[in-house]
Amino acid sequence: MRKSKNVSAKVSTLLLSAALVAAVSVSLVGCAPAAKKLGGIESFTKSYFAGSAECSSAEIDLSEYVDANGTEVTYSAESDAPNVAEVTVDGDKLTVAMKSGEGDARISVDVLSDGKKAFELNFTVTAAAIGKIACIGDSLTYGHTWHNESYPVYLQEMLGSGVTVQNFGINGGAVTSCRTQYNPHYSETTEYSDSLEAKADLVIFMLGTNDSFNWEKASETFREEYAAYLEAYLDNGAQNVVVMTSPPTLPNNRFEIPNEVVRDNICPIQREVAAEYGLPLLDLRNIFEAQDNLDQFYRSGDGVHLTVQGAQFVASRLTELFKTI
Repeated sequence: MRKSKNVSAKVSTLLLSAALVAAVSVSLVGCAPAAKKLGGIESFTKSYFAGSAECSSAEIDLSEYVDANGTEVTYSAESDAPNVAEVTVDGDKLTVAMKSGEGDARISVDVLSDGKKAFELNFTVTAAAIGKIACIGDSLTYGHTWHNESYPVYLQEMLGSGVTVQNFGINGGAVTSCRTQYNPHYSETTEYSDSLEAKADLVIFMLGTNDSFNWEKASETFREEYAAYLEAYLDNGAQNVVVMTSPPTLPNNRFEIPNEVVRDNICPIQREVAAEYGLPLLDLRNIFEAQDNLDQFYRSGDGVHLTVQGAQFVASRLTELFKTI
């Protein structure tokens, strides 16, 4: 009888253990998977234009940082300094809109998995005001004989009085010494030294068209010298340098600028160097060529320099680009 009791006790223990395992198994099966964190959002600096209501913004795809893992994921976000940056969420897209405040804003994003908080994503946005802009270039920037109708003039009008736009273009300016007699080497001009002394917050750089006159010589140093200009402005304290590709020139233009050299040699290098340095690019070449009536942007009988409409078009495309950098 004693033996029978021991067997009964063991059987009871086994049955209890099995029940516990079953309960645990049921519990584990019943737990829904939670969203997983793929990585963190890096802190960054964004610029805004002093005195302007049209400030820049950044869009972040949250799905790049979150694995839904089979659950329904939603987000809520807040900024601890809405005077510096405001945040909104639409689906997986987080938008950070810069305001006119100086300093930092800490952004917190709650990741909710099936209605329950799974984890947070945190990062900091630093606001950097742009008060001065320097426009660097040749006659396409200076305005040739229509200086008061150059794109920097209209850019100033569009940005308002809170920002100072300075025109440091020079007729004939070139990246290299490809044709010294007619095309001054920009680094040797007073416009270049003055542009550095201006200590601009943002630099707009459009040089290269005139290097096409003697591309065989200019090609030897063009890429190296082009990059050196960008480095000089960045080292001088510019928050950013916007690179603009050389726009097309019309056939049989008055100045005999070889359009195919600009298209096939100069513009590709401008794009490549901008990408190497991680700088914002306004590809005027592609933008102009996509227009139905290209002639409207060029002076009659000139074929190179911009009309009022052309200069205003460049300025408007720049203001659109500014919202993203």
